[in-house]
Amino acid sequence: MIAKSVGTHVSPSPADVGVSRRSEDPVARVSPTPSGRKRAAVTGSTQRKAPVRKPYPSFPLTPHPSGQFCKKIRGKLFYFGPVHDPDAALDRYHKHCQGLHSGQVTTVDRSGELTLAELANRFLAAKDR
Repeated sequence: MIAKSVGTHVSPSPADVGVSRRSEDPVARVSPTPSGRKRAAVTGSTQRKAPVRKPYPSFPLTPHPSGQFCKKIRGKLFYFGPVHDPDAALDRYHKHCQGLHSGQVTTVDRSGELTLAELANRFLAAKDR
């Protein structure tokens, strides 16, 4: 018979458990699937990308998580271009800002640009040929 001492608690060491908690690489852990194959399990915190900032503090457009510069005008959000090209987005904003702020224009004119609808129409026309 083994005597227990009252009031003392000994926690098992990581070697006893079989896993070192601090030195473990979270990506390298492997868990078996129901079929018996092993797959990598991503655990722990995933790192997020750093948020995109304005090129300079007085820049009128705001970077959106979708990767576009945007501005809320008269209660509606308008997108003006990708965050990797702030000059083109600013040019498009200045081209349309007077009409958007006055309420005359409700959409940004995208003539001369390839839209998703135009791309789909070209694809379907090519498939029909």
